[in-house]
Amino acid sequence: MRTYLANLHKQSHSHKKRFSLLAASGFTLLILLIWILVNFGENKTTAEATEANPVSSLIGGAGATLKVIWGNFGELKQGLETVNKVQ
Repeated sequence: MRTYLANLHKQSHSHKKRFSLLAASGFTLLILLIWILVNFGENKTTAEATEANPVSSLIGGAGATLKVIWGNFGELKQGLETVNKVQ
């Protein structure tokens, strides 16, 4: 591996990009697997089994984020209408 990394600067640009993509993907996958094992790796009781899974948590978070953004756009629109009335 050290030889490969030592000679990487001699490779083509596309080869370097492919290596960096694979390395970043590998580290991301490793972090994701550790996170899944820490959060969902143990057996849970029936009461805890009804908790949100990663997908429903992601959907809920995205919905809440969109709701906040939509509210901010509403406030922006009201603010612009107020500025237009003053002028």
